[in-house]
Amino acid sequence: MRKNNQANRVNKAKLIVCAVLSMICAAAVPPAARVIAEEFDLSIYVSIIVSIIALIAAAIIVFLIIKPSINKLSSEPAGEQEISPVPESPAEQAAEAYDQAAPASESTEPVYIAVPDRAGTPEDIIHADAEKEGSEDIIPEDDFHDYIIEPEPFPVHAGYNYSQEDIMRLLDEAFEMKSRRDLDGAISNYEAALVMNPDEELKYLIILDLCSLYKKTGRQDSINRILEATRCELLNSEKKADILRNL
Repeated sequence: MRKNNQANRVNKAKLIVCAVLSMICAAAVPPAARVIAEEFDLSIYVSIIVSIIALIAAAIIVFLIIKPSINKLSSEPAGEQEISPVPESPAEQAAEAYDQAAPASESTEPVYIAVPDRAGTPEDIIHADAEKEGSEDIIPEDDFHDYIIEPEPFPVHAGYNYSQEDIMRLLDEAFEMKSRRDLDGAISNYEAALVMNPDEELKYLIILDLCSLYKKTGRQDSINRILEATRCELLNSEKKADILRNL
């Protein structure tokens, strides 16, 4: 940007000098033509042409002589050239930000932390804290199943009369989730489709695939639970045995 501004100043100075020289030449043409006509005994027309050519040549010579001075005067001195700042490194920027934030932090009031009054030696207090932390981290085995997060079931209302299209939509979503290895999502869709009371043959296929997914996810108790559920009572013992045999 600085170089462009300097070039513009030089060009403006040159235009001003050229305009001044042109006006001088235009004003000097009549007297110069009269002198040439009197001295060399030429016609007025020829004297004007010769005077114009001579004045143009003189103006060009003058312009070439003063051109270096124009460039020198229009350019900035070397000592006043702008120096582009060197980009700061991330470490310098972080140090500068810390220095700016330091005065604010120095003016803040001290923070006091309240420590409860506890009896006993420091060794006893440390030992008691260690035992407390250890007891908090251990989860009883009987309550461990409460911490297992089950997948959120598909929202299905048992009293609603669902159509075959609703059931097939859930089955399509279950197939798609199986292809993406989302077994928990597929199980949720199969369970939701089973609540919609599909026909006997479709119910058998759903339970067959659902038990297979239970086995893959290590939920063996869910297999027995689904086969003993009320919605599976219509399945005869032969089909239940076939499901267990396919597992």
